[in-house]
Amino acid sequence: MVEDAPAPARPALQVPRIAVAPIAAAPIAAPAPEKEAPLPPPPDEDEPPTAEPDAPAEAALVAPRKLTLQVKAAKEKAEADAFVAELRRAGFEPHVILADVPGKGRFYRVRVGRFESMPEARDFQRKYKALSGQPDGGFITDL
Repeated sequence: MVEDAPAPARPALQVPRIAVAPIAAAPIAAPAPEKEAPLPPPPDEDEPPTAEPDAPAEAALVAPRKLTLQVKAAKEKAEADAFVAELRRAGFEPHVILADVPGKGRFYRVRVGRFESMPEARDFQRKYKALSGQPDGGFITDL
């Protein structure tokens, strides 16, 4: 039987060492802060916004809002019903929403109108205030 001779040892790989001079690090300048564009002034409460979607594609991205004008909130149903009757006599078409408000109880919310946009709702609010004789014009809320 022939014995396998051990493999000859490989010479150790020697990596030459190279002296490297340190490189002075240059200071890294922070990027200049970007100037923010000034914010537009807040819209005037009495003026409806004038920006409307320019293109049909942009309009498709803006979901239509369903809004209404809340003109009264009464704790008693009889009070709400009497106010509704008064509004109907004045030519309005009110509706009542029953709401349970945590910590405050049940309210009968009297609302008038259904609107697709805030400008439309604000226009109606001004007309309601002028025609109804009520001391305030109520407030616009989601339907």
